[in-house]
Amino acid sequence: LYSSPLEASRLFDDPRNVFFLQTCDWAEAMFRPWFGERQQRWFGGYDMSDFQDARTLPKTWDVLVYDKIYLDRDTLYQQTIEPFLKKLDQLGLTYTVIRYGAYHQKDYMEKVRASRSTAFFAHSETQGMAYQECLATNVPIFAWDEGIWPHPSAIELGIGSAPCASVPCFDARCGTRFKIADMMESWDAFHANLDKFEPRRFIAEEMTLQKSAEAYLRAYRETAEAGAKLKRAPA
Repeated sequence: LYSSPLEASRLFDDPRNVFFLQTCDWAEAMFRPWFGERQQRWFGGYDMSDFQDARTLPKTWDVLVYDKIYLDRDTLYQQTIEPFLKKLDQLGLTYTVIRYGAYHQKDYMEKVRASRSTAFFAHSETQGMAYQECLATNVPIFAWDEGIWPHPSAIELGIGSAPCASVPCFDARCGTRFKIADMMESWDAFHANLDKFEPRRFIAEEMTLQKSAEAYLRAYRETAEAGAKLKRAPA
């Protein structure tokens, strides 16, 4: 897994390397000037039997706040999570905060099941299994998605600010995307329609183990075919 194509700019100098797997549109687009069409799409799938439908379970919190802000944290935390928590306090809503890299999976899933919704604060994701585990559990997502990749590598690539997504696999069944500028009004609409979202259905229909396996096998077959053509091509 590479954060930037510059980490593997000579990947295809080795003739054994035919394709590179990508899990989302925005990463594939960012790598295209370097990797061209030598990319294949794949994602990690989910066995729904591993995830209990938590919608009707007893709830401890109205909101699970997932904090994955690590770039320019002092500024962005003050613009996102800090005012969001103040709004929850003003509304009298209960919440718990979990920070990326500082929890055990078992504790995380217990909090997911005990929450009515999740507010997901991340700069970007290429798949985002943490938020997708919420969706599989039938917990809707309120997702900060500014749409710009703030990673220092963007400057090294000479592209300034690259388009990205914090929830790359997501549709209207899953919840609501928002930007800093419209966070407060977006929350009001999201919270008012909480019971109308169907996040578990999204995972069950779009991100199954079967579809994941089919995507991998398709990439595997095309790798074999493309590799054979490369071997036959004149030096």
